[in-house]
Amino acid sequence: QQRGVQRYQKESQRQSVRHAKYAPLSTFTLVETTGIAWGWKLIKDSLRKQATVPQCEAPAGLFHTYDGEPIARHEKIALAKNLLTLLGTPTA
Repeated sequence: QQRGVQRYQKESQRQSVRHAKYAPLSTFTLVETTGIAWGWKLIKDSLRKQATVPQCEAPAGLFHTYDGEPIARHEKIALAKNLLTLLGTPTA
């Protein structure tokens, strides 16, 4: 008799947990709690002191190369003309 009652109580408890696990309200609560925790992590990460990035020296102005060699002026003009043609802009 006692074993039957215990078995019934355990099964009832399992059923309650199963029901709560898949209920829309518990899912909403889980998602909201996870979102708050994730938001807190994003805030902490954004306020953390950033590491300094070393500055690199770059030549002034536009500097185009092909295979490491600078592109000549006439090649730049041809490249720009072909690009505009591909974009559908009429040539002048």
